[in-house]
Amino acid sequence: MTQDDEPRTVTDDANDVYDAVRALCHSLPHNIPGPIAYSLLGNLKLAGGGRLSDLLADISSGLSRSLIYFDNYMDDDTPPAAAVLKARVHLDRAANFAAMVGKELESAQAEIAALGYRTPGDPGYRKPEERK
Repeated sequence: MTQDDEPRTVTDDANDVYDAVRALCHSLPHNIPGPIAYSLLGNLKLAGGGRLSDLLADISSGLSRSLIYFDNYMDDDTPPAAAVLKARVHLDRAANFAAMVGKELESAQAEIAALGYRTPGDPGYRKPEERK
């Protein structure tokens, strides 16, 4: 089996998410017109709000279930269950924050839902000095 034939893993998918966010950060234009921002916020709202919140909650429960299905250990010989419990507290808090981020993105999106723009040459375009 070649490397190309190997099935994708959740780590591969997480790497793709990181790469996509990094690419957005590098490719985001300096000026973002309303309709483009609306679209970006909509996708980020769905991905970063609700879906991320669900994903973090699922990771939290899966981590807990791993204590049953795997022989977990800690490098420093402390109980794995204690580390998992602490991690779950943070994951659950992060899931709540992600849900709040989603709601804030939705509110930002709603504020600019009617925002449009014109470029030079469009009918009704006003030069900067003519705008209020």
